[in-house]
Amino acid sequence: DRLGKANFAKIKEKVRAKLFVIASKIISLAAQRELIRGEIIEKDDAEYLNFLQNAGFAYTRDQERASSDIANDLKSGKVMDRLLSGDVGFGKTEVAMNAIFKCVKSGFQALFFVPTTLLSSQHYKTLSQRFSKFDIKVLKSLKERLGKFDVSVFKLDRFTSAKEKAVAVKALEAGQPCVCVGTHSLLSVKPSNLGLIIIDEEHKFGVKQKEKLKEISSASHVLSMSATPIPRSLNMALSSVKGYSVLQTPPSSRLDVRTSVREWDEKAIKEAVMRELRRGGQIFYIHNHIATMPQTKKQILDIIPNLRILTLHSKIDAKTTEEEMMKFENGEYDVLLSTSIVESGIHLPNVNTIIIESANKFGIADLHQLRGRVGRSDKQAYCYFLVEDKNALSADALKRLVALESNSFLGSGSV
Repeated sequence: DRLGKANFAKIKEKVRAKLFVIASKIISLAAQRELIRGEIIEKDDAEYLNFLQNAGFAYTRDQERASSDIANDLKSGKVMDRLLSGDVGFGKTEVAMNAIFKCVKSGFQALFFVPTTLLSSQHYKTLSQRFSKFDIKVLKSLKERLGKFDVSVFKLDRFTSAKEKAVAVKALEAGQPCVCVGTHSLLSVKPSNLGLIIIDEEHKFGVKQKEKLKEISSASHVLSMSATPIPRSLNMALSSVKGYSVLQTPPSSRLDVRTSVREWDEKAIKEAVMRELRRGGQIFYIHNHIATMPQTKKQILDIIPNLRILTLHSKIDAKTTEEEMMKFENGEYDVLLSTSIVESGIHLPNVNTIIIESANKFGIADLHQLRGRVGRSDKQAYCYFLVEDKNALSADALKRLVALESNSFLGSGSV
């Protein structure tokens, strides 16, 4: 529509009325949850300490504080609704896994809600590996033990087979203690013993989707996580509608990501790629237009022949994506040429250079999330925001890129 026209004013008023209805529902649901007695989840024994020690690294002070805040909420008898904020790579997923462990070990179910199938697959793999050494006691009640089973980890997204989906849905409906990670597919399940809902990358979801998740079980605890929380979530956290924990301390071995804005140039591409290859690393190359990906691949190979390039985007099926990503993780490719599908939570410590084409066409949160895919080990990481012509950039695009270039220190995303 056109600004200033009478029709636009009418549309605006209609939207305003709908927003007030949604806002009143949010506050009403928050008020109802305050009055509900939440599931008491408490697990602070030797087995939990063993789980913490199996993390493979020392927790930061902020991780310990956040874990303690969440543990206190879970055993308080009140329903938790907490926002966990922290810069990319600061360990939010590990804190969430502590809560999942407490939940499942106490005989309840946990849902892990994520925005993309790629992140769903990665979290499924991480959870399976992390819980593989631990078994759970399946309880009919908190006092009666029925037997021992492995910690069940399920995955539900559009690429889950019908057979796998049937097994997961049956376990959730039967009340079996388990954790199920998935995308929007989780909105259709009906768990009968739900103790905890985790919403990863919560800024990627609409308010109605998040509130629908809370409605699945009014007595369930909710933990939302984001490196770039949206203003509404921050406002609710700061006004005490939600609890709020923040991770500001970087892992001890972490270095900042050296960031630069450059015009597209063959020499710059070659320099960035060859530096990474010389130290045995890998590269992300972000080209956010599927139709022209073959030309981009050819362009890169013209600059550096014999480069092993993997191309991935949303139109490639899940099985192929998963298989190819495993090959990439095992070092069978040098470069991952992809759209921004890698933006959400992907963890590949050997990838420490990222090149983002047409960076001026991305939002600041998207660029910060993309930059956060590198520098996840103890190696110096590099991020290149490429533009066609610096002089032709709009004022807003220039501000975004300059802000990211000048704020590349650890924890800058939380500032």
